[in-house]
Amino acid sequence: MTLAQTAKAVPIWLLATIAGWSGAAAQPAATAVTAATVVQQDYDALFQQMYKNPSNLDVSFKFAEQAVKRGDFEAAIGALERMLFFNPNLPRVKLELGVLYFKLGSYDLARSYFQEAIKAPDAPDDIRAQVRAYLTEI
Repeated sequence: MTLAQTAKAVPIWLLATIAGWSGAAAQPAATAVTAATVVQQDYDALFQQMYKNPSNLDVSFKFAEQAVKRGDFEAAIGALERMLFFNPNLPRVKLELGVLYFKLGSYDLARSYFQEAIKAPDAPDDIRAQVRAYLTEI
């Protein structure tokens, strides 16, 4: 069978599928680069917002979340500790700091933040439960 005969014998839907595969194989790489660029731009924009207005705790927390997703625990720690400078009564932030220090293997610092998180009389029950689990692990 010649190539022309083979092409005639292959159903059109199969050729379209094969053609789609070749385009799809190139497409994700371009999409991934674009998605990575967008993520980086969002991260940079949050950093700039936080830098311009360090007392904006919402922006600082969003930046810390993005930093954690990127594996940049030190940047997240910096943002969260800055938040405590502006408002030292944030049990959730203290919990998050404890978790980050725990992940970095700094168990004494983690324990300190965990204990601070549950000292507050208004600390939510879910925070208390998470702290107990981490303290048991330490």
